[in-house]
Amino acid sequence: MRQAQRYFEDALETTTEPTEEQELRMAAGVAAADTGRFEAADSHFIRAIELADAIGDAGARRRAVARRGSILVEGRQEEASELVGAALAEPGLSPDDPGYIELAAQMASLEMRRSHHEEALAWADRALPAMERAGAEELAVDVMITRGVALANVNRPTEAVATLTGARAIAERRGQMGNWLRASINLGYVLEPDDPLLGFEVSREGYERSRRVGIAWAMRYLLSNASDGAFQNGEWDWVLAEVRKVLGEELEWRERMVFGFHELGIRLLRGDAGPPDIEEHLQEIVGLAVDDVQYQIGPFLLRIYAALAADQLDDAMGAADGLLGLGFHGVEGGQWGGRAAIWAGDPAAARRYRDAYRAARAGRRTTAMLVTLDAGIAMLEGDAPAARQRYGGALRRWEELGLPLWRALTQLDVVETGAMEPAERRRAAEEARAFFERVGAIPLAKRLGEAEQRSAPPQPAAAHSPVGGAAPRS
Repeated sequence: MRQAQRYFEDALETTTEPTEEQELRMAAGVAAADTGRFEAADSHFIRAIELADAIGDAGARRRAVARRGSILVEGRQEEASELVGAALAEPGLSPDDPGYIELAAQMASLEMRRSHHEEALAWADRALPAMERAGAEELAVDVMITRGVALANVNRPTEAVATLTGARAIAERRGQMGNWLRASINLGYVLEPDDPLLGFEVSREGYERSRRVGIAWAMRYLLSNASDGAFQNGEWDWVLAEVRKVLGEELEWRERMVFGFHELGIRLLRGDAGPPDIEEHLQEIVGLAVDDVQYQIGPFLLRIYAALAADQLDDAMGAADGLLGLGFHGVEGGQWGGRAAIWAGDPAAARRYRDAYRAARAGRRTTAMLVTLDAGIAMLEGDAPAARQRYGGALRRWEELGLPLWRALTQLDVVETGAMEPAERRRAAEEARAFFERVGAIPLAKRLGEAEQRSAPPQPAAAHSPVGGAAPRS
């Protein structure tokens, strides 16, 4: 991909004809975006818009505006929306005019990324018939992917999975690499609430292919999604190996930020880093990701991990509140805040976080998390039989899903709250300790040991020897 970019850059140095330069600028911008050089791509698309204006080609201008919108969505979403929206507001513009379908596709994507899910669906449904009439299959598949994500975000997961699976299959059959990678990114995301292991497999396969073909923007999303899955299934060493491999390469700030979040998150939970490391990482990227929520999630998660590792439960709940404040995409703050509240013995806060987490996308993982939170709340409210039943159900669900991180944390909850029978707590503690030690989560293993001491039944006082010697041994 970098070779293609160099080719276009060289060609631009020799061309003098405006129409040819406009076409080269478009191609150079796409090549730059594929390699993750978004600032360079933006410069090319700005120049392509200027050239289209100069030569009076309205269709070329609309296509260039759409391309620039696809770059600005990565951190400058309001600006992107204003740019694309103004182009779509052109008087007399119809779906069959040149460049309309590209603008409509980008507006659907923008609305999806800004969590305006119904608007995204409306734009997709409006644009797809015009794309079919124009024979623009590759663009139609791209919009189907956008539509699939929006369906997932309005809790229509079956339609979403079917749409994205179909789009991915068409892209594979037609050799549409960009669409195949984008479908893989979003299929992994859509599967996560119901089948995180399958989502992990989809994302890891996509990541490995993106590495081979050198498409950096896809690699960022796919490795991030795969890292989320590996975090849950206990493959923490795989995450560190992969993110450190790419962090050693030439990257722009987006990749450094996202991969740094994953690397630092595991180090925090292992006790190898602390709050100063978070602030140092954030200083490198301050002011860059202005309004893209996906870049705002990481700092709150890091602060949650640091607080839990340091037994600062109020700080963990404060960071969880910040995450929830991001809206739809910050809903994981509900389950992290709920767990911190349960450990702190605060049923009112735990109920508040549980209620917030109910906004999460539907699926088996979401259900298991809600059952886990309900179990802890029941124990805090003094309903030990209900807590035992719910914790038992939650542990079975995590076992069926194959997610040892959440099973171990639920077992830690059991010990923290003193739920279930003593023998069940001992078994839960043994299994959780084995997992925490395997992944190197030393602070969590330490917390487990302290919770065991608190929840252990009192030992009977030793009998005194009638002749003043040692107590008799059984």
